[in-house]
Amino acid sequence: MFQNSDQNFNAREGERPREPLSRKHPSKNSLLSSGFRSNILFVTVCTEGRRPLLACPDMVNKILSAWHRADKWAVGRYVIMPDHVHFFCSPATNPPHDFHLWMRYWKRLVTQEVWEGERPPSGDACPPKDRHPQLWQSGCWDTQMRMRDQYENKWLYVRNNPVRKGLSESADDWLYQGVVSDLQWHD
Repeated sequence: MFQNSDQNFNAREGERPREPLSRKHPSKNSLLSSGFRSNILFVTVCTEGRRPLLACPDMVNKILSAWHRADKWAVGRYVIMPDHVHFFCSPATNPPHDFHLWMRYWKRLVTQEVWEGERPPSGDACPPKDRHPQLWQSGCWDTQMRMRDQYENKWLYVRNNPVRKGLSESADDWLYQGVVSDLQWHD
């Protein structure tokens, strides 16, 4: 393959230009363990339709409560933005519990707590489907941290997300961030 400054072209004549390779969807791979190195994932989860529902004390408490109850993975540093959550997590069991099952579990816990007081009366067997709009987008974006520097650099970038979005003057001013468990990097 030959590279032009604008596009990539296949060496065979007559073939159309290809787009540069880039990942557009999160991988569904399992956690890759490597010796005694830390197994830490960086995760981004968005609300359905990117609705700005999360950056308030009530929602933050619901998310933190769900993470404490869903104890198969330990959540470390986190930043909760209005329409998405960034966090680092690591398996709390050996062998690790399935990450994607754990994700669905804690998202369901938050959703149930949000709609808790708004369930239909027990006699209503088939509530309207649009009664409770979906809270979360399906899935998430996850990336396994491979090196200590990658872990630290990603945290600095995420921590400054509220500043880049104009939501706070400094990273320290953003109220909806913290640490649930101390995830130490080790090689």
